[in-house]
Amino acid sequence: MNQIKRWKEIMALLQKDGFLTVDQIANKLDISLATVRRDLTSLNDDKAIIRTRGGARAKMIETEEPSMRSKALQNSEQKETVAKFAASLIKDGAFVCIDSGSTTYQIIQYITAKNVTVVTNGVYHVQALIEKGINTFMLGGEIKALTCASVGTKTLEMLDNFNFDISFVGANGVSNTAGFTTHEVNEGEVKRKILDRSIEKYILADSTKMNHQYFISFYPLNAATMITEKHVDFDYSKCKVIFVDDNKSSGKG
Repeated sequence: MNQIKRWKEIMALLQKDGFLTVDQIANKLDISLATVRRDLTSLNDDKAIIRTRGGARAKMIETEEPSMRSKALQNSEQKETVAKFAASLIKDGAFVCIDSGSTTYQIIQYITAKNVTVVTNGVYHVQALIEKGINTFMLGGEIKALTCASVGTKTLEMLDNFNFDISFVGANGVSNTAGFTTHEVNEGEVKRKILDRSIEKYILADSTKMNHQYFISFYPLNAATMITEKHVDFDYSKCKVIFVDDNKSSGKG
């Protein structure tokens, strides 16, 4: 089992059980104790889990943001479903903005539209876009070490020069009272500006983001269209929302 697969399995086990010892993880995944300890240390450093004496527990507090790498490991199947549908909305010749983030990053591999131009503030996104042969603009500004996203005054100033046909931003949490939320004020400002500069506005939020509220509210629920994969116990009456699973079952998308 490779490292990324192990990490996904460990996080899934912790999300299910809350806490596990090193021995329990080793037995469940049939790997060595030394490997488990190394993996738990790496995941703890990335703020994806909480390392404890003799084991680890799931991270429940919603105040600190994990790294881009650890976020990519969380709910990866749901994120891929949402991202694939989002990519299908991009038309030939479109001028697109893709926000930094683990879900929006997944969009890139599924882009099939021709002659598109993409603007992004995601460092990882730039490399993936270039490798795919897509005309790409990178927004300048301060780079956040944890998420590898450009933010700040320079980023916002550059966005003022662009007009987008369609944009996609990620949300860390979706709340009926606070709207679309994120961890940090500078990233929230960039998300808001991207959406304001776009004709078609989409916010990607898999079902695990519902009923979670973070420090910064960056957009009202009814001001953009949310793309999520399925219905969960959440009041969607205030939202403009696309459920990907509904589109699949009806043959759309």
